[in-house]
Amino acid sequence: MDELLRRADTVSRFGEDEFVALAIKLTDADRASIEQRPQRSLASDATRNAEGQIVEVSTGWATCLPHQTKTIEDLLDDPDRAMYEAKSLKAKSH
Repeated sequence: MDELLRRADTVSRFGEDEFVALAIKLTDADRASIEQRPQRSLASDATRNAEGQIVEVSTGWATCLPHQTKTIEDLLDDPDRAMYEAKSLKAKSH
C-alpha cells in the first residue's frame, strides 16, 4: 500500500482487509491519481487469492476541508458507506 501513496501520506491496516490512508493537502490531480492506483495495481497483476479467485478492490473516500468540522468517526464512516454503496451498485450491474 505504501507505494500507492505519496511520501507524505500515511497508511494503516484498519481491520482484517481494510486500510486507512491519511493524505493531507491533496490537489484534485493528487486525489484522482491516488484513487486510481489500487485498482490499476490489482488489475495489472490479476491478483488471485489462495483459492484462485480474482481479488478486487473497493474504495471509499472522505474529505475534510479546513472549514468543516468532522469527527474521526465521521471520517471513517463516510468512506465505508461509500464503498458499500459502490459494491451494491456493482453487484446490481452483473
